[in-house]
Amino acid sequence: MELMQLAMFVAVVEEGSVRAASERVFRTQPAVSIGVRKLEEELGAPLFDRSKRYSFRLTQAGESLYEYARKMLSLRNEAISELGDIAELRTGRLSIGANESSSLHVIPQLTRVFLKQHPGVRLELKCERSENLMDSLKARCLDLVLVSGPTIESWSQRFCWRMNSY
Repeated sequence: MELMQLAMFVAVVEEGSVRAASERVFRTQPAVSIGVRKLEEELGAPLFDRSKRYSFRLTQAGESLYEYARKMLSLRNEAISELGDIAELRTGRLSIGANESSSLHVIPQLTRVFLKQHPGVRLELKCERSENLMDSLKARCLDLVLVSGPTIESWSQRFCWRMNSY
């Protein structure tokens, strides 16, 4: 069972015809008919009562599948929307690590500015020793680390990265 088959089925139900459904899902009429037929074959039950030509009345199996199909397509749309929000920094989570001096001087102002621009993003702050933060960053447990002191020089030389290059 594929999501496109479910989308075709829902479109036929809601549009009342294969022609209108095909326009809605951007497929040919034969493709929609084949998709619905394959869905029926896979489920082993007719989804439409075909006793009247061009009538798209649902069978009991069709009614049941219609409710599930709508929910599944709705979840797909929610997932696409959520992923778009994350990509555009409208929602999500950002894990920041900072040593004591950075957390006292830089983090308060940085978080105010960031949250003002990205109110849907949840910030998580971890305050620890610089060495532990660097290990967490390397292990991808943190998205960003703000540290000051000699740790930066030794760490950046090992990983060919410097904060001041940004």
